[in-house]
Amino acid sequence: GGQLITVPSSALSHGEYEDLPTLTYTYDDPATSPYIENLTETGPVLELDGARFGSVGTVTLGTASNPSTNFQCTVTTWSDTQIVCTRPDLPSGVWQVRVHSETSGWSN
Repeated sequence: GGQLITVPSSALSHGEYEDLPTLTYTYDDPATSPYIENLTETGPVLELDGARFGSVGTVTLGTASNPSTNFQCTVTTWSDTQIVCTRPDLPSGVWQVRVHSETSGWSN
């Protein structure tokens, strides 16, 4: 789902890291990434409407880049445009809700 970007070590911090190997990372292309347009919460049930969810993935609550380290929502229905899931009991606070599609990466 993403594009590979290569960053030469000479571009980092005035060349202090020139002896380090070239760095690479993958980012998700916004044009193909899942997109959440609306989120409705009824008790512990979340309904996410959007686009490009794919057919398999996870709904996470938290900010970690590894989906398995965030809180997981238990999915009851999943389509390319809508996901319904039940969130776990969470401590009070603000939680980032994101979709991770196995084919398209992270949502907005």
